[in-house]
Amino acid sequence: MISVKLEKVCIETKKGYECRFVPHSINTKMHWGKKHRWTEAWKTEVEWGIYKNRRKFKELPLHHARFEVVYHVVKFMDEDNLYASVKPIIDGLKKERGGVLIDDDHQHASYRVVQRKASRGDDQHVELRFYED
Repeated sequence: MISVKLEKVCIETKKGYECRFVPHSINTKMHWGKKHRWTEAWKTEVEWGIYKNRRKFKELPLHHARFEVVYHVVKFMDEDNLYASVKPIIDGLKKERGGVLIDDDHQHASYRVVQRKASRGDDQHVELRFYED
């Protein structure tokens, strides 16, 4: 198993900086421009996480990637919101960005999203776990 821990992600706002340990739920209401900045920030964090751990992979892109996205959080999301919130992370893994996935269709990737309880807010993070066939 190859594990990649993603750091917290921050964006600049009119009032300073906002940081998050996991992506927003789709139920979070916000301006489309701010939502776009969050999406791009998560994609970039995934790229950096893969770049820092590139040597752990035998070959990239993976022809069929099996992986888990693990949210270590204080407060759990509903399962439908959980799967929807992972989209910027999956997009960050594609060939054009992180270079792990050829595409995110069922032919090239199978994944699941799980949540684990974090003891404190500072312990929250996203972990990507890749499994070899």
